[in-house]
Amino acid sequence: MNRVWVELGSLALALSVSVGVVAATAKDAAREAHGTSRRGPGILVDASGFRVAPRVFHRVASGSVLADRILIELCEPDRIVGLSRYGKADSAFDYQYGNRVAIDPNGDLESLVALRPELLLVNNFVDPGRVARLRDAGIVVFDLGQMHGLQTLDDDIVVVARLLGDESRGRSLVERFRERLARVAGDVPASGRKHAMYLGVHGTQLFGGASGTSYHDVIEAAGLVDVATPRYRGWPALTSEDILSLDPEVIVSPYGQGRGICRHVGLESLRACHTPGGIVEIDGALLVEPGLTMLEAAEAVRRVRRGVESETTP
Repeated sequence: MNRVWVELGSLALALSVSVGVVAATAKDAAREAHGTSRRGPGILVDASGFRVAPRVFHRVASGSVLADRILIELCEPDRIVGLSRYGKADSAFDYQYGNRVAIDPNGDLESLVALRPELLLVNNFVDPGRVARLRDAGIVVFDLGQMHGLQTLDDDIVVVARLLGDESRGRSLVERFRERLARVAGDVPASGRKHAMYLGVHGTQLFGGASGTSYHDVIEAAGLVDVATPRYRGWPALTSEDILSLDPEVIVSPYGQGRGICRHVGLESLRACHTPGGIVEIDGALLVEPGLTMLEAAEAVRRVRRGVESETTP
């Protein structure tokens, strides 16, 4: 599976509902219902309603690119026995993975059981039957649920920290992350923020990323205004007419996609296609990784925009 696995998983969810609307799943409902339990003292409840009593886990693993970076930040290296196969292959931070085992929670169960992790973190895209088999083998599988950018990240960090036995580490990480994210575009006044949107190409279909996604959070943190959010939520499939009606001043896309969007039938007249710096392309590995990588993605977008501003300012 290539580097767009996270995005494709999100888009598969988007296609199952009305355009621009992300339906609440049973796991989301469980997560919301047990939110207080997740944050409070004592038992932790995952997105599926599974209850875990925090204890010292000596062998910890991740099957999620979001959980990978959280573990790397919060957990002692010798406790991490495996990180996600997708992250190891395609993450912008694959150099942090070292020689740890690459884990696919939807892959070979026997190999995963043989690794003997005491705790395995996943994010939603795992068959419940496989999770049950792993739990029967004595592995504590904790499902962090769907990834909705900043709406879920803080809670995920704190919960992982609690599972690892030191909640204070998680709260410190949240504070540092939020402070750095706020500084990315601290020099951009509200009056100078351009209207922008994320667009990605998958086959012949164009997808956006509005409220409730890491794409929205990256755009806003980079000093832009997400023009899609008032109308859409989640990962909407968009027609040319939809995009033309929004007519963003800036389009944010992975490398190699932005200019192709401007050649898409019906989109040649978009303002972004005729404005210097209107197309912002950054490493797709940054854009498709939710979680902590939103910081580096926002910094990359801001660097491109700052370069344009310096060239166009008299």
